[in-house]
Amino acid sequence: MKSTTIFLAIVLLPVALLSSPQKPVKPLTQAQITGLVQGGVPSARLARLVEKRGINFLPTENYLKNLRKAGAGDVLLNALRAARPPQPPPLAPAAIAAKDLALAAQLAAKKRWAAAENLCRQALKAEPRNASALFALAQTLNEEGKPEAAIATYRQELQIQPANAEAHAALAGLLEWKNDLNGSLSEYQEAVRLNPQDAGGYFHLSQLWESKGDLKGMIAADRALVKLQPGDADAHQRLGLALYLSGDLGGAEAEFHNSLEIKPNNPESLDDLGDALAQGGNREAALKAYYQASRLAPDQSTLQPEYQTLLDALKTPGNSKVGAK
Repeated sequence: MKSTTIFLAIVLLPVALLSSPQKPVKPLTQAQITGLVQGGVPSARLARLVEKRGINFLPTENYLKNLRKAGAGDVLLNALRAARPPQPPPLAPAAIAAKDLALAAQLAAKKRWAAAENLCRQALKAEPRNASALFALAQTLNEEGKPEAAIATYRQELQIQPANAEAHAALAGLLEWKNDLNGSLSEYQEAVRLNPQDAGGYFHLSQLWESKGDLKGMIAADRALVKLQPGDADAHQRLGLALYLSGDLGGAEAEFHNSLEIKPNNPESLDDLGDALAQGGNREAALKAYYQASRLAPDQSTLQPEYQTLLDALKTPGNSKVGAK
């Protein structure tokens, strides 16, 4: 009785599956087909079921050979060969773009810029407003020596993602290269506003303000740089120079001393300190600074004639003291 029940279930299963259109049916599995063949279901009926339901696997020749041994006829085997497992849904545009960008990054790491550019453009075909793809394309174009195209692409990217500090800084650098100082200044200002930890941005701002003769802007940028990098001797020296040019001799001396504490044998800082001390009327201290600088870098001295004469006197045999006022 038990075997009869099992047999009826196997025989009637394809009938039930064929006669239930109201419910969505799943593709047949490899195990289901094997079980039905072993249960004695006719191959012609199973072939119709395969055509109607489809299958969820790729039938290999080895599987078909074993199925024939189990009793499958040519009609079923041919139906299985003709059947195709369901295809995965197509990738969404964002997924396509992400895949292309991942490959582009690998190529860029190998400096294969042209190939990386092509993949970035492919990503943009899939998703034209993909800010990451535009940013990567702009970087690639710049590396390829196409600055004008890079500038245009950075501008496109910033229209979509205006808070990208890195893009503002990169665009600023290209505009500076073009000698568009106002445009570069504006972009660097936005870059440090969005990312106040951008030391490079403050350094470039200082240079740009200096080129425009704006000492107030230069000092503000240099102060921000020193705050971010208190252990940078060059940053202190640069702030000292800005203060010196603005007439703040005391502030300039303090920054030159700060620079020399970090980098004691820097002839440029010693020379600048000598200038500040001399301008403030402290001739003896200025002469000491100049003397140290001239010993460290004798060919870099640009002293006023008065101090050069004093230094020459100090270097004569038997003169070991720095001259008095």
